[in-house]
Amino acid sequence: QVVTCYTCHKGHAIPEAVPSLPAPPVPAETAAPAKPALPTVDEILAKYVTALGGEAAMRKVTSRVITASEDIPTGPGGSVPMPATLERSMKAPNLVVDVVKTARFTISNGFDGTAAWAKGQNGNVNTLAAGGIDEERTKRAAAFYEPLTVKQQYSGMLVEGKEQVNGRDAYVVMGISAAKTPERLYFDAVSGLLLRSEEHTSELQSRF
Repeated sequence: QVVTCYTCHKGHAIPEAVPSLPAPPVPAETAAPAKPALPTVDEILAKYVTALGGEAAMRKVTSRVITASEDIPTGPGGSVPMPATLERSMKAPNLVVDVVKTARFTISNGFDGTAAWAKGQNGNVNTLAAGGIDEERTKRAAAFYEPLTVKQQYSGMLVEGKEQVNGRDAYVVMGISAAKTPERLYFDAVSGLLLRSEEHTSELQSRF
């Protein structure tokens, strides 16, 4: 590249203090990297069944007992949690009894294959209203092979995205129940196991 009088003077008597240099080329605009595609509902549910051992292995089991600890909502508007223990007894295809014990009272509920019922603190047993949200959820919880029929339990399901659950990546699947309430299922993106389920009833929320 040749330097001449024009390099600084640019046709003027007084040269420029700082010669202008050629403008650098403008790099071509690069597109943002595409986000990885989310798996479909069917793919997520199939991986869930596989993570549980597969359908054949699951159907070899015909009964189970689950024990857990939970908080029972008490007080005004259910704002006071009370520690409790839960024992759930299940038998295929759709029998279940839940017994919940606290330091002050014992309550229970279940499904006998025909009707859903609940036993209160006073010992009275009531049949849950047919078609109500409590009856609908009790019947679904009684399905012994529920993981095999998850999609049939909702009128529609879609994959909402990806979130963290206790430090693990999880796919969020939203389903609309027969009671027209949204529920969200969080499946581990690596193992495929169900990490959390989230249910809303009016302004109340249950998370497991």
